Amino acid sequence: MNKRGGFTLIELLVVIVIVAILAAILFPVFMSARNRAHQAACLSNVRQLALAFTRYCDDHKGRFTPYAQNISGGHLSSEWVYWMENIQPYVRNERVFVCPARPKGKFSIYWLGYGFNYYYLGSPYVGQPGYTGILASSIKTASKTVFLADSRGRKTIKGYDDDSMLVGPYGPYIYSDIACPYNLVSTDPDKTYQVSDCHNGGANVAWCDGHAGWMIYRKIAYDITLWDPRLDK
Repeated sequence: MNKRGGFTLIELLVVIVIVAILAAILFPVFMSARNRAHQAACLSNVRQLALAFTRYCDDHKGRFTPYAQNISGGHLSSEWVYWMENIQPYVRNERVFVCPARPKGKFSIYWLGYGFNYYYLGSPYVGQPGYTGILASSIKTASKTVFLADSRGRKTIKGYDDDSMLVGPYGPYIYSDIACPYNLVSTDPDKTYQVSDCHNGGANVAWCDGHAGWMIYRKIAYDITLWDPRLDK
């Protein structure tokens, strides 16, 4: 009686095929679970940032922090102090500013995971409604006004940005071109900071009343009243 010394080639091929089929079935499941975990962790970050802004407002006579202030003393720039630096003392660590789904994200000017609705809430530019930081009490529909959300970056614009200026994949401020026609940079959406659809076709959003939640991209990107409640007729 002969004893088998191992698997035949056909048996090995059958095993490989079975493993490949199982991997094809399970991989999307694992990816979906990971994406949901990232979305949940990101939402926790957004809630903490909303709370930090609320505490900042309480300590500054009810006024939102500007997106950036043209003063010295910042850690991220020698000429400007940015919103994330103003509220950083109110959060536990800098990782809160970075969405876990963003592998390149970090606490910096151009590589954050979240963008601030600067045009309406805290623009550094004269003539925009949020110049110097808006009073929280003046927002009539705070629960329906975007405060910050997952953001995507923009491309460097030749002739506008210095070549040494690093424009990251995630923007420090956001706006919808529909809600913000006053665009200092470009009418090309690829060259402006906008909200991202990085979480299952949508973004985690913090609202001006302090609550947070997920919203589908097409809603937050194209409903102008979510960005500037003055446009709600």
